[in-house]
Amino acid sequence: MPHSNDNGTAMSARTKSMIGLMVVLFVAMVIIRLNDGPERPPDVPDEELVQMLPAVEPREGYAGSDSCQDCHEHQHETWHHSWHRTMTQEAKLENLLGDFDDVTISNRLGQTVELFKRDGRAWFRMNYEPRLFIGHNPPRREFPIELMTGSHHMQIYWFPAGRARTLGMMPVVWLKEDQRWVPRQSVFLIPSGEEFASEVGRWNETCLKCHTTNPEIHKEVGGRGKAFDTHVSELGISCEACHGPGAAHVAIHGARNTNEVSQLVDRIVNPDNLSHELSSQVCGGCHSVNSVKDRKTEWREHKPGAVITETRHLDSLDREELQKQMKEFGATTYDGYYSQYDNSFWLDGKVRISGREYSGMLETICHTKGTMSCVTCHSLHQSKSDNRPVKEWANDQLHPSRQGDQSCAGCHDVGRYASVSHTHHSKGSSGSSCLNCHMPHTTYGLLKAIRSHSISSPSAMETVDVRRPNACNLCHLDKTLDWTARHLDSWFGQPIPNLTEEHKTVAEGVLMALKQDAGIRALAAWHMSWEAAVAASDGDRWMQPYLSVLLKDPYPAVRYIAGKSLRRFKNYEGFEFDFVADRDRLRKFSIQAHALWPQTETASGMSAVLIDETGKLDEIFQKLFAERDDRDVALLE
Repeated sequence: MPHSNDNGTAMSARTKSMIGLMVVLFVAMVIIRLNDGPERPPDVPDEELVQMLPAVEPREGYAGSDSCQDCHEHQHETWHHSWHRTMTQEAKLENLLGDFDDVTISNRLGQTVELFKRDGRAWFRMNYEPRLFIGHNPPRREFPIELMTGSHHMQIYWFPAGRARTLGMMPVVWLKEDQRWVPRQSVFLIPSGEEFASEVGRWNETCLKCHTTNPEIHKEVGGRGKAFDTHVSELGISCEACHGPGAAHVAIHGARNTNEVSQLVDRIVNPDNLSHELSSQVCGGCHSVNSVKDRKTEWREHKPGAVITETRHLDSLDREELQKQMKEFGATTYDGYYSQYDNSFWLDGKVRISGREYSGMLETICHTKGTMSCVTCHSLHQSKSDNRPVKEWANDQLHPSRQGDQSCAGCHDVGRYASVSHTHHSKGSSGSSCLNCHMPHTTYGLLKAIRSHSISSPSAMETVDVRRPNACNLCHLDKTLDWTARHLDSWFGQPIPNLTEEHKTVAEGVLMALKQDAGIRALAAWHMSWEAAVAASDGDRWMQPYLSVLLKDPYPAVRYIAGKSLRRFKNYEGFEFDFVADRDRLRKFSIQAHALWPQTETASGMSAVLIDETGKLDEIFQKLFAERDDRDVALLE
């Protein structure tokens, strides 16, 4: 009886605790709604709603890109053709990539979004209850599209949410290459979400930092809740984002006599004339993982020519803190302690996400001990002697003399390093490429793999200790890590690390696709259509079943890349696959894809990629698949 009473008392305490927590949450929600509700009308008229946009006005010494055109016609023209300019634009009908001609998009939960045109602009209508609209304008269901971000690979659309200058994100985005609408969550490598989400305030608080010129966030102005009175000098990444405020420069060079501008100081900066450190920091203001150094101050744009660390903290993997946590909890592996860095960094501090190239370059001695800068390879204005089509130049903005191995020629003796004695690959082969060995595609972003900007030499140890795929096995996907380690030991004297039995017997491409986290699975799927890897790995014979499995991956981004890669193979050219389908359809797609694999044409006995003597997949395939690393990954590209 005493035991029963004790147990009953404990249960009662837990119940009271849960009830208390529920009451607190309920009261908090009521307070939020009461506080927000009376401050806004039940609805906002259309004409007022379309005025609730971020203010775009030259200020603080900024003059706007149009003021540059008269004197710098060629530079202005090439900038105008760049993707920097179109990073954020007004949503004029002629600039829209997406189809707004009376289109309805539904998700798995039956929520629908209707897209249409009215009064000379694009609109969308949500036919569901938005969860993130507390304090904005819940009764409204129709919103005009006023801004859009991106035009190179995809386009994201923004609407005035109904309070101050706060924007919401339309819950579907337009994929340019695929010419289709998809849920917003599906184009980023994040755990899959079922619901449509509009993320009110995301543009005002985050996106504008690097997608506009001279932004001011001004959060929570004009009442309680999430509201913004956002101002920018110009939409997109304009001339002054890289050269600094230009009003004084324009005034000085346009003055009729010196007395008119005697008190003005021309602060225009040409990154080409700066030291390699300061020049790169012009790009690093956006292309890095960084945060405001003084957390009490509001985020402001990094000014060209200034030292970036005066106002920004360049975030990196805190190795000491990571080791401290592991020691405190007696951990012998990084599992469970790496997740707080996993969204941006590999375990050695190198960046694993796109758009953060400056952070990557800070990890290479070519910059820290040499004089390499961003403009060593990239040309932000297409030169007049560059005869390539403008969009070809704009794709990566590489200088014409910095294509391929030429990018290394300014500092290194290409003749010496291109020799077979150094590369151990025949001249002209993909394996003899400086970039393929020293800048492999280990960065993820925009639904593809991107070259690392941390220049380093391949090693088997980086795959063992850091989890990052090494350059050798990204080409030779059909070879084991043991195979790589022994070659690097033979060629360059690299010590062979202690390897598991799997690393000795199973190909790294297989382990990447079946066992590793979602970010690495995405890299594996992309490399399975990379021409150099397919050729070096005899990939036409064995990659199809691995891509077929990835068609039902939990992450839509992985599924998208796998489907795109699969279509390059024989028998799959017209394979129909929807990467945002429901689970049952995804399983059917996977089965159908596997059935198209021409096993009879596949050589038997490819044991490292788990094909047995009969030409079928070994049972180890399912074992490895069951051991998949399913921890949540959210790569913050």
